[in-house]
Amino acid sequence: MPLIITKGYGLAAGGGGGPFVFNGITTAIKEVHLNFSVPPFIGGPALDRSLWSIVGPNDSIIVVDGVIVVGNSVILNTSEMAQGVSYTLNMPTYFISNGSGVVFPGPFTQIFTGTGTNPFIVITQTIDTRTVLVHFNETINELDGRNENNYSANNGLSIISAEKVSNTIYKLHTSLQTVGTSYTITASNIRDAQGNLT
Repeated sequence: MPLIITKGYGLAAGGGGGPFVFNGITTAIKEVHLNFSVPPFIGGPALDRSLWSIVGPNDSIIVVDGVIVVGNSVILNTSEMAQGVSYTLNMPTYFISNGSGVVFPGPFTQIFTGTGTNPFIVITQTIDTRTVLVHFNETINELDGRNENNYSANNGLSIISAEKVSNTIYKLHTSLQTVGTSYTITASNIRDAQGNLT
């Protein structure tokens, strides 16, 4: 059956016959997959992303940005999670069924392990013989980013201080760099918003 757009919240797909069994949750970066034995059908309120909630440690909230059906899975597009951390998913208690009208009986609360991505340096830019810009792949914790002890360099170069330029760019003040020498900057103990470490 073709996929259709419903209420602007996501995609709804017609399910098939056969046993309607929940096969658990798998995760990817910024995605939670609810896997069923047959293609599920979700409609009405179940397409409303605000009715799905994901709660982590210390009642931290993972935002559900979208709800779609692909094959035998309901896929929730989410904000980033912490790698290896336990989360609780609360599902809508209605409008999840198979194509034969068999309604998902629950349980409507599921516990799963999150998948996150670690922050890392994408590129470095030399500004002058004492300044380097470090570009990260995502927003990092400001206190970690401004701690010069979280950076190191080879070939005898010292990191003297670090300052924030933007959420993803930090300026490192270094000892005098030698013209023509190649340096490698390494970041460690730097967290992103969810606590994933470099």
